Amino acid sequence: MMQDRILGSALSNRIGLARLVGGCLTLMFLVGCATTRVQPPSIPAGKSMIVLEAGGVESLNFGIFDQNTGEKVVETAGLTAFVPPGVYKLVVQTDIDQSVVIDSVKIQTELEKHIEIPVGRFIMTVSEQYTDEQGEEKTRRVRPRFTIYDYTLSRPLAKGITTFPPKRYVLPIGDYKVSIELPGTFEQRIIKEAKIRFGRIYPLEFRFTSRTQ
Repeated sequence: MMQDRILGSALSNRIGLARLVGGCLTLMFLVGCATTRVQPPSIPAGKSMIVLEAGGVESLNFGIFDQNTGEKVVETAGLTAFVPPGVYKLVVQTDIDQSVVIDSVKIQTELEKHIEIPVGRFIMTVSEQYTDEQGEEKTRRVRPRFTIYDYTLSRPLAKGITTFPPKRYVLPIGDYKVSIELPGTFEQRIIKEAKIRFGRIYPLEFRFTSRTQ
């Protein structure tokens, strides 16, 4: 009987110790989470913070200009900037030869000014279907040259080489055409439409068949 009591007491002590350790670990975890929270940047005295709302785009290159004089006040990358009170013009760069311009942005002292930037993104992948030496059909990713046009194909806006992993291209909202050049293939050239909308990533997938192995 005495041995049973001793064993029961030892077991109870172990359970209590386990609960204590678990509680301490939980407390440490909560404290750690609290200490790693990112605080918003404080606004310097006499200035305000401009915050770009870009629909999920993590960073943009942009400039802020005095609306009246045209003088450049800030040129930076990111989504925030500090400026004195005034009236400004924002010029936001994209991945094509067309910036987003927002005029007459009024800034007051020590306040945050959130500005929606009308941009969206598309992601492009290119796959080649071919037949190997054993006669099996296979698919592989390739990196051809591409051109981004306006919707009527009358004006090229950007040229480049597709990347891997695929890049998310930032464009002003609107409809565009994207072409890839495929010399030595059946298609030669493929053109597809890209619909750019705020807060969305438009998937643009090209597939073609190779003439050779």
